[in-house]
Amino acid sequence: MLQIQIEDVQLEKRIEAQARQAGQTTQEFVREVLAATVPVDAFPRLNPLEYGRVLNVELPETDELDRVRPFAEVTDSVNFVKELRKKAWR
Repeated sequence: MLQIQIEDVQLEKRIEAQARQAGQTTQEFVREVLAATVPVDAFPRLNPLEYGRVLNVELPETDELDRVRPFAEVTDSVNFVKELRKKAWR
């Protein structure tokens, strides 16, 4: 399910008026408009064996990489993930 928020009052009124003229609910009208304008095969699935490749990156031989400890400051992983999700959806 996809929800669309329209913040333009004039656009919202025009969509509602056209939906009424067509004898449909606003949701049905918007669904038909989107189905007519967005092709089904707009994003073809690519074959990863054909388009994928292995990245071979040479990393420098330094002690700096050995001292890196990602997320070392995290003590409570459950709370950390909850906060991360909250921030991601703002």
